[in-house]
Amino acid sequence: MGTYKQKAFTLIELLVVVAIIGILAAVGVVAYNGYTASARKAVAQTNFDMIVKTITYEYNFCLWGTETHILNRAAATKINPKGTPVIECDKALSNLEEGVRAFHPVFNSMNIRNPHNNPVSGKVGEYDVNVGAYSESMIKSNHNQFSGSTWPGLIHITSISPNKSQKSIAVYTKTGPDEPLIHKVIILE
Repeated sequence: MGTYKQKAFTLIELLVVVAIIGILAAVGVVAYNGYTASARKAVAQTNFDMIVKTITYEYNFCLWGTETHILNRAAATKINPKGTPVIECDKALSNLEEGVRAFHPVFNSMNIRNPHNNPVSGKVGEYDVNVGAYSESMIKSNHNQFSGSTWPGLIHITSISPNKSQKSIAVYTKTGPDEPLIHKVIILE
């Protein structure tokens, strides 16, 4: 009788391969989730920085007298190569509430979108910028209004600044679900 040669894997060998693949998949999923979470935080921080810089930039042009209007530079056209006028500088400086509200079309044109889930709609990538006369306690309650969610990425721009002695605008956000509320005060004097 001839010798019989085995031409298949044993059950143990197959189980070892499946276990190794499972371990690699688990490590990959954890790493992927970490990468996406840190990318969302980075986008939220970038959105926050762009909003602060845009407000500072436009109000400085008004204060220096080099522009007569706050401009939507993201919506520049052949007719308005510098940008579309949004609000007159005098009006924006005399009524900060109206001035900060005028920035809505600017930020929308800049394509500022929240990288985190919106707890109301459940969607990612929505325009989540609140502009108005918010106190810091109102902002904190807005970020915590939904159980199990802190609404990360939601940006508040308010004419009620923690700096009461000077004319200023404050911008608040959370870059991630477990991150603290960060803010920047823009002094307009």
